[in-house]
Amino acid sequence: MELKNIDENTFDTYVKESIKPHFAQTSAWAKVNAKRGLIPHLLGLYEDEKLVGCALLLERKILYYSTFYCPRGFIVDGYDRSLIKEMTERLKVYVKAHHGLSFKIDPDLIIRKLDNDDASIIYEDKENLSLIDYLVSLGYKHRGFTTRFSESSMPRFTFRVDISRSKEEIRASMHQTTRQILNRENPYGIKIRKNEFADFKAFYQTMVDTAKRKSILLEPLRFYETFYETLYQEDMSDLFSASIDREKVIAVYKKEIADERAKIDELLAKPNRKTENRIKDITNHINKMEKCLKEIEDIKEDEIILSAIITARFADKVWLIHGGNRDILQFLNANYILYNAIMMDGHERGYKICDFYGAEGKIDKKSDLYGLVLFKSRFGGDYDEFIGEFDYVVRPIMHTLITRALIIRRKIRLHFATKKGGR
Repeated sequence: MELKNIDENTFDTYVKESIKPHFAQTSAWAKVNAKRGLIPHLLGLYEDEKLVGCALLLERKILYYSTFYCPRGFIVDGYDRSLIKEMTERLKVYVKAHHGLSFKIDPDLIIRKLDNDDASIIYEDKENLSLIDYLVSLGYKHRGFTTRFSESSMPRFTFRVDISRSKEEIRASMHQTTRQILNRENPYGIKIRKNEFADFKAFYQTMVDTAKRKSILLEPLRFYETFYETLYQEDMSDLFSASIDREKVIAVYKKEIADERAKIDELLAKPNRKTENRIKDITNHINKMEKCLKEIEDIKEDEIILSAIITARFADKVWLIHGGNRDILQFLNANYILYNAIMMDGHERGYKICDFYGAEGKIDKKSDLYGLVLFKSRFGGDYDEFIGEFDYVVRPIMHTLITRALIIRRKIRLHFATKKGGR
């Protein structure tokens, strides 16, 4: 067999028709990373004249050497073990010839489905689990069953919703809280916009607020611009935003408060044994609404984007990649409206899966990210665990020395990022 560089069309066609198509194994993703300073390699594994496997390698220069990463790959026919071995041997030779220290893979292979409430195991894929030992036998080092976002290059856990079903079935599978919010039919007139380029700075503000609130890493604005602009040009990305008109929301709240006060007047006109408790409940509700109303009235902007997300699209899936929510007016539940709109958009366009791109592997109520995991779980998707990352080292001594230096640099960056509101 022979491993060689191939053209974009050949590469993308093979990936799209494979059993595990992923946006991170496309020439478009190669272009995104090229703009970030990485060197992409589009590789094809040939048996005689037949293409039997592909791998996108992203090369990062480190002085004279390089490290290579094959995001969510590599991809071979049916994930045949003889092809896995052959691809590994060919990649090892290729990487070494390009002054590589190592190459990393993190295949899009699900090993477990978990319970949405407590992350306990519902189902294990024995075949995919057995691949861990097989890859280790080939010389890979498994980086373990990590549980946190920060411990892997791409999320090792995610929620995936089947959006090929009818809209009624999708809604029925959601958590009761989510259904209640959506069944109110958006009483505050939250607007969903798609690909309004003027919304990008507002999108970034949602990212800033979320990074500070959740103590997660915030990349520079240009990072997100590069992601979106490059994939959008390939018809592989959308920018969704959820906004409100301040005056309209104020009017809705004032009407709701007036309606509740009218209920109290009716109860006072016809008193009975239950009147006192009922009036007390309505009064408490009014107080909550008046508090919300004051928060809305204190906002200066006439229109404000409360939630925004950049997606990626490829083959049969939509991924919700980069997204955030403003710190203000969270009681309007704009993020629920936005997620549902993206899912329905994907459904109408014929996609089969909506991937929420990331969750933690533990349901930890003390974690800053507990609310995010809880929110995503409420859309009724499968809680999936991926096989994880594997490193194949081709130059052990230099790899050890440089890896230690990079770990120290990452810890320093993480320290200063969290002090500024990042992870």
